[in-house]
Amino acid sequence: MTSPLSLGTGAEKLQRVADLIDKLDRDLEKVTLLPSDRDLALKELKIYSREPDNADPIFSEKGVVTLMHHAFYSPSTKTAREALRVLVNAMVLKPETRQIFVDKEFDRRACKDLKGENFDDEFLNSRILLLSTYDTTIDIEGLIANHHLAEYIVEKLNQHAKDLSNKAVDILSRHAKDLSSKPKSKSRSKSKADPMQDIALSETSKLLYVVSHNCPNRVSDLSTAVPHLVFILLKHPDPEPKPLDGPFKALISAFTNLDFETEKNKASLYPKGDAFKFTDRLINILESVVRAYAETELDEFASPTAKVIRKVYISAPDLVKKHMRGLIMPTAEDRVDELGTRDTLPGKLLKHLTSRKCPVFRVDISDLFLEMSDRDANKYVENVGYGFAGGLFLQESMPIPASATEAFSGGAGGSQEPRVLTQEEKDRQTEQLFELFDRLNPSSLTDVQEDPKETATTESQSPETKDDAVDNGKE
Repeated sequence: MTSPLSLGTGAEKLQRVADLIDKLDRDLEKVTLLPSDRDLALKELKIYSREPDNADPIFSEKGVVTLMHHAFYSPSTKTAREALRVLVNAMVLKPETRQIFVDKEFDRRACKDLKGENFDDEFLNSRILLLSTYDTTIDIEGLIANHHLAEYIVEKLNQHAKDLSNKAVDILSRHAKDLSSKPKSKSRSKSKADPMQDIALSETSKLLYVVSHNCPNRVSDLSTAVPHLVFILLKHPDPEPKPLDGPFKALISAFTNLDFETEKNKASLYPKGDAFKFTDRLINILESVVRAYAETELDEFASPTAKVIRKVYISAPDLVKKHMRGLIMPTAEDRVDELGTRDTLPGKLLKHLTSRKCPVFRVDISDLFLEMSDRDANKYVENVGYGFAGGLFLQESMPIPASATEAFSGGAGGSQEPRVLTQEEKDRQTEQLFELFDRLNPSSLTDVQEDPKETATTESQSPETKDDAVDNGKE
């Protein structure tokens, strides 16, 4: 049994880190360490790398190059993974180390290692490639064209889909055997899922999103992943306790930039015999999200789902579009509620459409409603009500349609019969008016614009935080 590591601090830590890097560097020139000693040295460095103070040798060019050689050229998978973990921590905490990784062309090696079948390797290599796309000169198109990056990402997702399919078959097989045999003890052993699988799936999905965002002219190479993503989203058990826990947030964002128009992708999105299956899944997820998360969290968690639903709607056949409108567009009952507080998905979307707590999500809602109104202002007012639609006309500098006057005369929600408002409803309408004035204020115009780089960072769950260090403080 390995004895606990005695870790130094301050100047003692700095000297110890320098000694470990020197030892591992010399070991590359001539093997001087036993495998167990090499792994122990890397494990100690991993702990030191969690906090950058007095750990400068790890983040130096010598330190990064030493780690990269042990990570990508060691014959021992255990040694390679320990080195990868230190390297990931370094790239999270010190962004300048990412350019060293790219300059030394180890991004190509990470692409090659991505095709392995081990979930730890998939996670580590996907994380390193993802990190290297931020603030570096990485040539993503070159990695796709010459080093199979898109091909390997799609294949990893295919493997995850196959694993889910095999698990479903195994469950059915075990269930059939249980029905045909005598009851067995509750302590009967069951195969346990590898916890790294969902973590690896999440990281590969993030990588797909960022690569497709940064290299739009090679989206066709990545869009073959759509059938695999659809299958995974349909078959993967719902996460707990929140609907976008586990890999789901990254899975949904992965759809954002892909091409839905190919014949194969349409067949998976709108399958014959059950054309509503995938759209219902997405809409159910959106409803779960708006119920489970605080309003201030909806920009992060609900916006990606709303964007994908809109994209799915645009490509959908007419029958599917009609079905989606029936689930999402507000009814007369939803519109007559001045507060948008009806406990339905359309009612909740109306509520968030005028909320200043989720500025990105409210734009996504208005875009979705407008798309489902054939991008026609008159239909939009009819479907949403002028009280809820007015903000869009100001935001997009759209002319207010003549029908709006008639709609507005029926109340803010476009109801037909005027009624006496409660004080709460009056306060809410006052808040909406202030909201519209804010949107007309030149100093606030930038607040409603969406920075593509910021969006890419948010939706892919950018790993530039200490909380995202690979080992999360665990031994």
